[in-house]
Amino acid sequence: MRGTLLKVVTFLGAVLYSTLSRKSKPRQRRANLGKSPQYQAHGRVLSRRALHVSTPSANGGSVTSDPREQALFNALVENCSDAIWLKDTAGVYQACNRAAAEMYGWLPRDIVGKTDAELFLPQVARHLQNIDSKVLETKVPVVDEQIFHQNGEPEPIILDVVVSTVVQPDAKVIGILGIGRNVAVRRRKENKIREQEALLQEMSNLAQIGGWELDVLENKFSWTSELIRIYEFNENQNLSFESLCEPVDGTDRVILEKALANTLSKGEPADFQIKLLLPNGTAKWVRVHWRAATEERKVTRIWGIAQDLTDSSKLVESLRMAELIYSTNLDAILITDDQATIVDANPAFLHMTGYTKAEVLGRFPQNFRVDSDNTAAFALIGAALREHGTWKGQVQLRHKDGKSIDTYVDIEAIREPGNVNLKRAVHLRDLSEQISKDAEIWRHANFDSLTGLPNRSLLLDRLGQLIETKRADNDSLGILCIDLDRFAAVNDLIGHANGDKVLVEVAKRLHEAVTANGTLARIAGDRFVVVLVDTQSNIEQVALTIIDSFSIPFEAGESVGGVHTSTSIGIALYPEDAPNANGLLSIAEQAMTLAKRKGGNRFHYHAPLQQQAAMVKVRLINELRQAISRSQIHMYYQPIIDARTGYIRKAEALLRWNHPQIGIISPAQFIPLAEESGLIVHLGDWVMDEAISSVQRWQKEYDLNIELSVNQSPAQFVTGSNATWIKHLIIAGLPKHSITVEITESMLVDDSGQMRTSLKLLQENGAKISLDDFGTGFSALSYLKLFNVNYLKIDKSFIHNIEQDSSDKALTQAIIDLAHKLNIETIAEGVETKGQQDILMGFGCDYVQGYLYSKPVTREAFEDLLQNQLRQGKPTFAYYKNSDI
Repeated sequence: MRGTLLKVVTFLGAVLYSTLSRKSKPRQRRANLGKSPQYQAHGRVLSRRALHVSTPSANGGSVTSDPREQALFNALVENCSDAIWLKDTAGVYQACNRAAAEMYGWLPRDIVGKTDAELFLPQVARHLQNIDSKVLETKVPVVDEQIFHQNGEPEPIILDVVVSTVVQPDAKVIGILGIGRNVAVRRRKENKIREQEALLQEMSNLAQIGGWELDVLENKFSWTSELIRIYEFNENQNLSFESLCEPVDGTDRVILEKALANTLSKGEPADFQIKLLLPNGTAKWVRVHWRAATEERKVTRIWGIAQDLTDSSKLVESLRMAELIYSTNLDAILITDDQATIVDANPAFLHMTGYTKAEVLGRFPQNFRVDSDNTAAFALIGAALREHGTWKGQVQLRHKDGKSIDTYVDIEAIREPGNVNLKRAVHLRDLSEQISKDAEIWRHANFDSLTGLPNRSLLLDRLGQLIETKRADNDSLGILCIDLDRFAAVNDLIGHANGDKVLVEVAKRLHEAVTANGTLARIAGDRFVVVLVDTQSNIEQVALTIIDSFSIPFEAGESVGGVHTSTSIGIALYPEDAPNANGLLSIAEQAMTLAKRKGGNRFHYHAPLQQQAAMVKVRLINELRQAISRSQIHMYYQPIIDARTGYIRKAEALLRWNHPQIGIISPAQFIPLAEESGLIVHLGDWVMDEAISSVQRWQKEYDLNIELSVNQSPAQFVTGSNATWIKHLIIAGLPKHSITVEITESMLVDDSGQMRTSLKLLQENGAKISLDDFGTGFSALSYLKLFNVNYLKIDKSFIHNIEQDSSDKALTQAIIDLAHKLNIETIAEGVETKGQQDILMGFGCDYVQGYLYSKPVTREAFEDLLQNQLRQGKPTFAYYKNSDI
């Protein structure tokens, strides 16, 4: 039976060897063998000891009676590279060859006569026993895969195993035969090939390159999956080279077919681009390239690729279009590098600025700005680009010829991936034409086309803003609504064209009448508005000036001649009449209507009390014009006493208006009227003449040089009438310092340059300068140094409480001390008590003036004071304490 078994082993070994040599075998499951194997968490064997099995007979002898056959069999089994082992039906190993011994690393004696349970771990032994049981039960060979590590080698052994029964001719199973082949190297090669194929496929997909092969002799066509994607074929579609030609149309198809014919006949390669027209209506651009393999000068195979160039073609087309847009764009574009240096400029920028490209490249964008040295602005732009990547705003550029260009600039930072350096695209749009159009539209919307004056809309806007400012400052303003009297009849008489000429001339005269602080507008045909921010009295003066200006005929052309018209003016005041612009204008228009109802050629307030006060003021101004010629203005004199001697050394000239109906009017009432109406110049000249005449009389009659102080108004400095005073002083030939000109501190603040020149001229011609009301205005010590004043007049507000108020007392003493240190004499006005006099004399005050000595008196009364002083030979000021004017 043993001899029969060995014969079966020989036969089945050959059969199974042939089976194992087949390329493809079915798989059942994997098992890991080994003595004391090491497992990972999932139970995979990492290493084991191997087994060695030899193939002796059961009794140690040969299994065949033919020595030659036995030797041949032993040599075959022992030298076979496959592992072979034999078990009896009880699972006891009967034999194994050298390959098995070398594979498992055990000696034959360690394995023969033992079972799997004695050799392997329990779970491995059970797996092998299960296979044996299945083979014995089904008598069908079982294929198994066993993976294990040999002696700690990193690469595993992969054993393909075939297990089969050994059967006698009578069909009795007498054993189990196992043959195993190490396929690890083959598997690694197969895996490598699969990895390379996957890599090539992925690279093909990434490069969008599909491959194909045409077997010319067999007419077989094979392809890659990427080719299907590019041509958008059905995955189950059976392809041919003709399939590649179907989506190609027109000239490209002719080129494709000719190229293939040329390759088949001559073996030449092909490389060109074609356009595919797909069934869904889309188009693709594909690069086609192939080459041929030849045998005996005949083409046997063609290998080709198809590369999808759609995206790159679109990119090229986009770049071409972008370049076209860049070069033909009407807006200027600059490109700068990461150092903000210009690296490119489109033709529009060169046309806009007048520079050549060579003059632009390498420079900075700010070099072309009007404010090219505005480093603060450049810093803000740089910060915005770093933080937000963009900046937008208006910038003025400088043309090569020097003119300025208004532009809107949009700067975008360009940062390439992984690159921290910035490039910038500077987009500039010329706004010059747009700004000009906008300005023209704004001008038409806000200005009168005939006169160029603001219209009603702009007037209300400006008036509203001005009212808000006045409200915040708790201040006031006024407006004059001016309407020409009976202008419709004039227009009908001379025609509208000539009427327009009159309106233009009216606008000019109104402009001349309005001060720099006024706003003039034309709100309707012959209706104008003036907005003034000065006091109410100034508003009335402007109204009178406007009315007077209409007394001169208006020129309306040679054929018409002079046109006579007058105007009615309505006055409204903020905040008294209305709180807003619309309300104020409405009130002014109503007041203007009232002026028209009263005959025109006048102004009128909306409020009755204001109108009444205005009429009184107008009447007084008109009467003041005649008061001087009618000898209603008189000069009064108040003595100024030398505090050291008690004698009258000086006097202040003061005016009184002896009105025939009202009586004596104080200068505090009529001097402002004289300043408003311009009468102050004539009145001032009369005062100077009277002062010179008085001084000359006193010198002649009493041989006294009495210094006479006269007050000069700020308006006289503005009009330049002080030049007339200087002329009068020179002609009079008075002794030096006979006349003192009194000014206020506020006059020094208004215009120090003009004032300093005027005062210097007065002093050079014999006059002295006295600073009146010192301590109540802008008492800046710098003015005492800047202006060479001779006297400081201490205001009576300090003197009034000097006996009771320690502060007034201290301030008065300080003023006197300060003046003396500056070589300036002091005059205290408003002295009414002996106590006040004593304190002032104790402080060293130089002169005193007040009702303690005398009220302002006529020239005759003042000369009586001088005569009494001369007659008694001593001071007599106390005697005149209660003198009447």
